[in-house]
Amino acid sequence: MYIIVTGAGNFGRGAAEKFARENHDIVMIDTDPAKVSSVKRSIDCRAITGSATSRKVLEQAGIRKADMLIAMTSDDHVNIITGLLGKEYNVPCRIGKINNMEFHEPDCPLRLRENRVFDLILSPENAAADEILRLLQTPKASDIHYFAHNHGAVAVTTVTEGHPYIGRHLYDMKEYGFGVSLIVAAIDRGNETMIPRGDVKILENDVLYVAGSRESMKPFLGEMTERDSKTIIISGGSQLSLRIAKQLETQMQVKIIDEDRERCERLSELLSSTIVLHGSATDASLLKEEGIENCEALLALSEDEESNILVGLLGKSMGAEKAYCLAQKVEYAKIMPRLGIDAAISPKTAALSAMTRLVRQGHVETVISFKANNLEAVEFVIPLNSPITQNELQHIELPKNILIGGITSNGQFVLPRGNTKVKVGDHVIVFTLAENFDKARIFFEPAT
Repeated sequence: MYIIVTGAGNFGRGAAEKFARENHDIVMIDTDPAKVSSVKRSIDCRAITGSATSRKVLEQAGIRKADMLIAMTSDDHVNIITGLLGKEYNVPCRIGKINNMEFHEPDCPLRLRENRVFDLILSPENAAADEILRLLQTPKASDIHYFAHNHGAVAVTTVTEGHPYIGRHLYDMKEYGFGVSLIVAAIDRGNETMIPRGDVKILENDVLYVAGSRESMKPFLGEMTERDSKTIIISGGSQLSLRIAKQLETQMQVKIIDEDRERCERLSELLSSTIVLHGSATDASLLKEEGIENCEALLALSEDEESNILVGLLGKSMGAEKAYCLAQKVEYAKIMPRLGIDAAISPKTAALSAMTRLVRQGHVETVISFKANNLEAVEFVIPLNSPITQNELQHIELPKNILIGGITSNGQFVLPRGNTKVKVGDHVIVFTLAENFDKARIFFEPAT
């Protein structure tokens, strides 16, 4: 595909890097010459200095032959104008990042969705809030996603010191549901990601990617722990913090800590029962005074990622049950679990997953990208004449590092067995490394 990406910030650069690696033709546009030079040095793509609201610049980028336009600047208004220009040039697929929630409202006069300015509108704040709320309901997971209309799930969990899994082979763990109702689809070990066989032995610090039905995940992941008082402490008074507090304050005690007095006053006016505190979440005495030792989760959601890590580690050391930290940089998201942070909240990863689904097209229903590696879980809806339907799975030789993690047929999620035969219309979740996607899709799309 020929893809134009506007904005060489965190989101735009991430999209360009990912899709350039997948051999798409990428052109990046940014107003900052330094960012353009950096892109030229590090990404296999063209890069142009200029404004994405300029017809001349878009023409220079090849807008007339573009298959996709991805508007990722930090300015919503620029992204909207870019989307409108893309529509005028009849770019087949247009994606826009819109932060201001007013533009997402049904009564917004621009009606971005109805007028098809964008085929996909990304809200980093929405994505981060949804991820946090999912994690709060499944505290044993550092990441969790649902697929096949919520019938199936894939969760990420780390094998910590003293865990009963350590030293066990996958084929010998039926009492935990593995091979019965759950499947370990992938393992991160050090810097390597593997699609395991049954004879793999689990080691301390392994990160497991576990797939199963939504119901089978409940006993595996557990529910929120019961403490004497359920308290959530949020560091940073951002719009994301406000949204999380609004959704949680009727269920539990929520406290927000922020260093900006005016922001604290504004938050107090917008929230009902949430306690807003003026101070620093790096102040150990303040955390202790606010009951950090009885805290269900500490959410470090400030714009300063280094501060988020410090706050998370401090909170964990003082007794917080869980610490979740906002990480815009993928590099930080990768190291946070190793430092003891329970989960890195990465809006960029969620955005890339949504974009990848449109880039892949075909019979791909969902693409789940993960924060720490290039592993993907791809949901295919099986069409007529797909090679995977021609025989039982035991007689179909899938390439290395490609694994079927689950099948949803007629609304029922099942684990794949040797004698399983995939049918037309089934939803199949396939785990593979991103670079193997083209090898995988051959089996799940119509034979040519």
